[in-house]
Amino acid sequence: MTLEIQIVETKTIPATEQNLRIFVPSMETFDSEDALRILLDIPGLDPNSISLQSDAGELIVQGLVGGLGVDLNSNSLRPCTQNFRESFQLNADLDDQNIEADFYDGTLQITIPRLFSENQDEFESMLVH
Repeated sequence: MTLEIQIVETKTIPATEQNLRIFVPSMETFDSEDALRILLDIPGLDPNSISLQSDAGELIVQGLVGGLGVDLNSNSLRPCTQNFRESFQLNADLDDQNIEADFYDGTLQITIPRLFSENQDEFESMLVH
Protein backbone atom coordinates (compact mmCIF):
# COMPACT_ATOMS: atom_id res chain seq x y z
CA MET A 1 0.00 0.00 0.00
CA THR A 2 1.49 3.35 -1.02
CA LEU A 3 0.60 6.39 1.04
CA GLU A 4 0.30 9.90 -0.27
CA ILE A 5 2.04 12.50 1.85
CA GLN A 6 -0.66 14.80 3.06
CA ILE A 7 -1.93 16.39 6.20
CA VAL A 8 -4.79 14.31 7.58
CA GLU A 9 -7.28 15.52 10.14
CA THR A 10 -6.65 13.41 13.24
CA LYS A 11 -9.23 12.21 15.71
CA THR A 12 -9.12 13.55 19.24
CA ILE A 13 -8.67 11.39 22.30
CA PRO A 14 -10.79 12.13 25.38
CA ALA A 15 -8.90 14.15 28.01
CA THR A 16 -9.11 11.28 30.52
CA GLU A 17 -7.07 9.07 28.17
CA GLN A 18 -4.66 11.61 26.70
CA ASN A 19 -2.13 11.44 29.51
CA LEU A 20 -2.39 7.68 30.01
CA ARG A 21 -1.83 6.32 26.52
CA ILE A 22 1.11 7.38 24.40
CA PHE A 23 2.39 4.89 21.85
CA VAL A 24 6.09 4.79 21.05
CA PRO A 25 6.83 2.69 17.94
CA SER A 26 10.05 0.76 17.55
CA MET A 27 12.17 2.18 14.78
CA GLU A 28 15.23 1.57 12.62
CA THR A 29 17.04 3.93 10.26
CA PHE A 30 19.10 3.01 7.20
CA ASP A 31 21.38 5.64 5.71
CA SER A 32 22.74 5.17 2.19
CA GLU A 33 24.27 7.32 -0.54
CA ASP A 34 20.91 7.83 -2.26
CA ALA A 35 18.41 8.07 0.62
CA LEU A 36 17.61 7.88 4.31
CA ARG A 37 15.07 5.17 5.14
CA ILE A 38 13.13 5.08 8.38
CA LEU A 39 11.17 1.96 9.39
CA LEU A 40 8.55 2.34 12.11
CA ASP A 41 6.90 -0.79 13.52
CA ILE A 42 3.31 0.28 14.26
CA PRO A 43 0.94 -2.66 14.78
CA GLY A 44 -2.70 -1.61 14.80
CA LEU A 45 -2.03 1.63 12.95
CA ASP A 46 -5.00 3.26 11.26
CA PRO A 47 -3.51 4.20 7.83
CA ASN A 48 -6.08 6.99 7.48
CA SER A 49 -4.72 8.73 10.59
CA ILE A 50 -1.12 9.07 9.41
CA SER A 51 0.21 12.59 9.12
CA LEU A 52 3.68 13.41 7.76
CA GLN A 53 4.77 17.03 7.87
CA SER A 54 8.12 18.46 6.83
CA ASP A 55 9.08 21.96 7.83
CA ALA A 56 12.41 23.76 8.37
CA GLY A 57 14.51 20.60 8.38
CA GLU A 58 12.21 18.60 10.66
CA LEU A 59 9.97 15.65 9.75
CA ILE A 60 7.02 15.01 12.07
CA VAL A 61 5.15 11.69 11.86
CA GLN A 62 1.87 11.30 13.77
CA GLY A 63 -0.96 8.82 13.88
CA LEU A 64 -3.46 6.79 15.90
CA VAL A 65 -3.01 3.19 16.95
CA GLY A 66 -5.88 1.00 18.12
CA GLY A 67 -5.53 -1.98 20.40
CA LEU A 68 -6.16 -3.20 23.91
CA GLY A 69 -5.14 -1.17 26.94
CA VAL A 70 -5.36 -1.60 30.68
CA ASP A 71 -8.16 0.28 32.38
CA LEU A 72 -6.43 1.69 35.46
CA ASN A 73 -9.67 1.73 37.46
CA SER A 74 -10.57 -1.93 36.99
CA ASN A 75 -7.23 -3.50 35.92
CA SER A 76 -8.97 -5.06 32.92
CA LEU A 77 -8.21 -4.88 29.23
CA ARG A 78 -10.43 -2.75 27.05
CA PRO A 79 -10.23 -1.25 23.56
CA CYS A 80 -8.29 2.01 23.47
CA THR A 81 -6.69 4.41 21.05
CA GLN A 82 -3.13 5.62 21.41
CA ASN A 83 -1.40 8.60 19.83
CA PHE A 84 2.10 8.46 18.54
CA ARG A 85 4.31 11.33 17.42
CA GLU A 86 7.92 11.12 16.30
CA SER A 87 10.09 13.91 14.97
CA PHE A 88 13.32 13.66 13.00
CA GLN A 89 15.88 16.37 12.30
CA LEU A 90 16.76 16.22 8.61
CA ASN A 91 20.22 17.00 7.27
CA ALA A 92 20.54 19.71 4.64
CA ASP A 93 21.45 17.11 1.99
CA LEU A 94 18.00 15.44 2.21
CA ASP A 95 15.18 16.31 -0.21
CA ASP A 96 12.27 16.93 2.14
CA GLN A 97 10.00 17.83 -0.80
CA ASN A 98 10.06 14.29 -2.26
CA ILE A 99 9.43 12.10 0.77
CA GLU A 100 7.78 8.75 0.06
CA ALA A 101 5.91 6.60 2.57
CA ASP A 102 4.60 3.04 2.32
CA PHE A 103 2.60 1.10 4.90
CA TYR A 104 2.54 -2.68 4.78
CA ASP A 105 1.82 -5.30 7.42
CA GLY A 106 2.21 -2.96 10.40
CA THR A 107 5.39 -1.28 9.16
CA LEU A 108 5.61 2.30 7.94
CA GLN A 109 8.61 2.88 5.66
CA ILE A 110 9.60 6.48 5.01
CA THR A 111 12.15 7.19 2.27
CA ILE A 112 13.81 10.59 2.05
CA PRO A 113 16.00 10.93 -1.05
CA ARG A 114 19.30 12.78 -0.99
CA LEU A 115 19.74 15.96 -3.00
CA PHE A 116 22.19 15.61 -5.88
CA SER A 117 24.74 18.34 -6.31
CA GLU A 118 26.66 18.78 -9.57
CA ASN A 119 29.65 19.90 -7.52
CA GLN A 120 29.54 16.74 -5.41
CA ASP A 121 30.99 14.50 -8.18
CA GLU A 122 33.61 17.10 -9.00
CA PHE A 123 34.56 17.41 -5.33
CA GLU A 124 34.72 13.62 -4.80
CA SER A 125 36.92 13.14 -7.88
CA MET A 126 39.31 15.78 -6.52
CA LEU A 127 39.62 13.80 -3.29
CA VAL A 128 40.49 10.56 -5.08
CA HIS A 129 43.42 12.06 -7.00
